[in-house]
Amino acid sequence: MATRKEIDERRQRVMDMLDRGANQIQIAREMKLTRHTISKDMKAINRKANDLTNELAREGLNALFQSCIRSQNNLILECWRIYARDNENFDSSRQVTMNHRLRAIELMDRILTNKMNTVANGPAMMELNRLQSEVANLKRGLDISV
Repeated sequence: MATRKEIDERRQRVMDMLDRGANQIQIAREMKLTRHTISKDMKAINRKANDLTNELAREGLNALFQSCIRSQNNLILECWRIYARDNENFDSSRQVTMNHRLRAIELMDRILTNKMNTVANGPAMMELNRLQSEVANLKRGLDISV
């Protein structure tokens, strides 16, 4: 039976070979292992990568998510300022036209759509999707219809 260190080293070699474009059969042949062993290693590698991704999502994406929402809010505010600008205090070259106002509304619509997509796909939704996937996997393992 392989030790934890040997398994980790083998999986690192599998990842190196995958990076070079090798497929499971080629990896198994070169490492003189069964395809089943390589397949199990690849599943473990993917699980670890998913765990790291989820950890990064929980730790780092929250700040990025908040920054993105703040930036979108600031852009919306700027568009409102353009739309509501009073032309009385500006010379004719700096006055806001109806075209400027319409473009500001169109931009706000695009920003708000983007903001809704950001919220819909943000860290909370990523965590919910991960949990739903875990429940689905559990149900499959118990042979319950998903």
